[in-house]
Amino acid sequence: MGSILTAALLVLGFRRLKASMPLAGSCSASISAACHPPTGDADAAALGLTWGVVGYGENEIGHCSFTSHNVPAPVVGLLYAGGSKL
Repeated sequence: MGSILTAALLVLGFRRLKASMPLAGSCSASISAACHPPTGDADAAALGLTWGVVGYGENEIGHCSFTSHNVPAPVVGLLYAGGSKL
């Protein structure tokens, strides 16, 4: 049974995730930015969540976050929260 579980973990570990959200790894600034939803999204924890551009701040730098609203996907080449290019 242990061999079967180990083999299953190895097989599942090599599967690719189909997600549009980039991995933040252990970058606390990216994790914090992703967890600050837009104002007026108070019931997001009880609703289905999506990830995308929730607004633009200074100098037209976008902000991506989890939200229950319908949001557009980030555009490759534009700047988003944290100053990194997507």
